[in-house]
Amino acid sequence: MQNVISLVRDLIGDNEIKGDTYITYNGNGIKTFALYDDNVAEISIKVKKNGTIWASSGSWSYDEDINSLVVFGTLNPNDNLLVTYTYNKYSTTELEGNIKNALYYISVAQYKDFVVCSGNVILDGVTAPTVAEYRLIALITKIIIDPDITGYRTSEVTINFNKSDTKEVKIEKSIMGFRSFNGIIGFLPLDTSIAPSEE
Repeated sequence: MQNVISLVRDLIGDNEIKGDTYITYNGNGIKTFALYDDNVAEISIKVKKNGTIWASSGSWSYDEDINSLVVFGTLNPNDNLLVTYTYNKYSTTELEGNIKNALYYISVAQYKDFVVCSGNVILDGVTAPTVAEYRLIALITKIIIDPDITGYRTSEVTINFNKSDTKEVKIEKSIMGFRSFNGIIGFLPLDTSIAPSEE
């Protein structure tokens, strides 16, 4: 699913942002420190203790569940920690949920039935989507996240939306555009009464 997430992040402009959190230890024995920003990329975290890089091995770890730095190493009162990292506006979990909603819309429109299996988007239980289909999934996901989109263009398809188009109409037009690209004419209107909930 990572390839779809990357496409969605590109479409919604959810690029990595550099962040940091400054901590001065007060000596109270509590060595769990919340980071200032959410959706931190754990692999990007670096910690400096009093200006010197502090390796994570046995000294500290990141707890994603509480978005905090947990320190195991020695801290003295007034020690300063600088935690640097990158983060995104949307978490991977949020994007995965929106991608699953997009797959639902695509299925209801009877384009194709994609599913998520072992973290991968697949068709018919084994086949990976084509590049164009990955783009369709990413576009529908973008529309779910940001219904104010005005158009979409790739080498395969160009789709323009009217200001008055609802999210569902934009999704229908998108699927129709991809159907036309693949030589399939016509589309089935979405039944908005059974649309997935947005979380």
